[in-house]
Amino acid sequence: MSANDIIRFYLEGYDAFLEGKDCTQNPYENGTSEAIEWRNGWDQAEEEDTNTEDQETTP
Repeated sequence: MSANDIIRFYLEGYDAFLEGKDCTQNPYENGTSEAIEWRNGWDQAEEEDTNTEDQETTP
């Protein structure tokens, strides 16, 4: 798998979170490199979203 592939799968997962998709909607076979990178992107987007929400609610 090339670096471009890794980035592509990661960004697909990141975008999926932003589109409101659940992490269980990962389109790749569980345990594959594609699925792992997709989930890494999804998790990153979720973390950033949570951090943004925390900053908005902190006085």
